[in-house]
Amino acid sequence: MTVTIGADTFDVYGSSAGLATYANGSATWYATYAAATADGLKRALVEATRLINRQRWDGTLTSDSQALAWPRDGVTATPASGIAVTDGVTPDEIVQAAYELALAMLAKPAVVSGSSAGSNVQSVGAGPTSVTFFSPTIGGRFPDRVMELLSWAYGSDSSELLAAGSYASGTDGCSQFDDADAYTRTGPG
Repeated sequence: MTVTIGADTFDVYGSSAGLATYANGSATWYATYAAATADGLKRALVEATRLINRQRWDGTLTSDSQALAWPRDGVTATPASGIAVTDGVTPDEIVQAAYELALAMLAKPAVVSGSSAGSNVQSVGAGPTSVTFFSPTIGGRFPDRVMELLSWAYGSDSSELLAAGSYASGTDGCSQFDDADAYTRTGPG
């Protein structure tokens, strides 16, 4: 789909009419939508599409000449169905994510301006002595509502998912103590 702003036409996920319908059915976004100008809505949808387009997705482009990252071929499954996405089709979740992100940007433009969604800062002190721990959390510029719609379609490489702003936990199954017998004790005793 495309939207036109002034003399310029932009490829977008979804449409202006689709954004209107999506916002009309949302208790969260209706007031934001109603307060925006027509061009403001279109600009937000263009920007949301650009940000979604920059992600590293599973599968391959359907056509080398297509303007957007979707549709794609060889994408494994959507969360709603659990079955393979039809090659050459842009799933509803991608379009809905564009609407969510556009409306979130209209409500609070700073929602997409940062590279991290959070931090992990902890400070403990007693008198003149204090200890501060800082471990940055992995986060992205997409709000949770958008990530819920998109995270299923990222490549299987976890670094792609983390770079996109999702969160992961777990271990790699390896222990640094696996080679304990390779170490020897030195010193007294």
